[in-house]
Amino acid sequence: MVQHADIDHTGLTGVGGSGVTVQDEGTPLSTSGTTLNFTGAGVTASGSGATKTINVPGGGSSGYSPWDVPSSPDAFDREGTDSGVFTGATDRASVSHAQGSGLISITKSSATGDRLAGTDWAETMGTNGDHITVGIRDGLLWSDYQSLGLYICDSTFTAALSLALVHDGLAGAYPQRKTWTNTGTGGGSSANYTNPGMQGVPANGIFLRIQRDTGTTDFSVWISWGGKRWFRLANALNPGFTIARAGIAAYSASNTVDVAADVGFLRKNWSWGN
Repeated sequence: MVQHADIDHTGLTGVGGSGVTVQDEGTPLSTSGTTLNFTGAGVTASGSGATKTINVPGGGSSGYSPWDVPSSPDAFDREGTDSGVFTGATDRASVSHAQGSGLISITKSSATGDRLAGTDWAETMGTNGDHITVGIRDGLLWSDYQSLGLYICDSTFTAALSLALVHDGLAGAYPQRKTWTNTGTGGGSSANYTNPGMQGVPANGIFLRIQRDTGTTDFSVWISWGGKRWFRLANALNPGFTIARAGIAAYSASNTVDVAADVGFLRKNWSWGN
């Protein structure tokens, strides 16, 4: 029995008492067969007479969208399509939250510079390779000094590590990584990734990621346009605190402005196609 045949590229010859010869793009398989079992998504075989019809759906996109809920979601995952997305959430720095139209909305009115704001959930990132990803679908309003992205923090929201997309006046948009030694007063170190290809990046369809690499003092931050190919912005980062929560960031860049962070999801260990 031939269990699988690539029916886009398979020729059938030598039909006789000994069975059929199956060719894979002109190359015969090592043995003949008496049964052909056509498999694959959407493939159908029909016909009650001597003629059998094998229908193969047309090619093209698989239909996968990163905004669809993963087939095997992590318990941490927060989806813009889930009405219970804010279960277990804690709002920081007087932000407000809402859910609708497939988006998680985190809003900070008159956000003050050097003050991290956002909404977070319990998550320890306790295993090497764990990563948290935020999907920015419709998020950044083109108003100066808005920032949105994600962060990890300690249990009291005193220390944090954030990665956000910043719209910074005439400089345009760029990713910014910041270590907060005190979320209420700023402090710590930051890095703006404004090299060619980063500055002026589009606001929609951006994915940001914080990843634990080889231990509790070894983290990296990443960005992707589209969710398939990832670019590492920095590695060997030591958060300097025990991770207890992860969340969606909405803060200003050293100015007092309203900030609206609208994201499609916040997920743990998500990758394209799952």
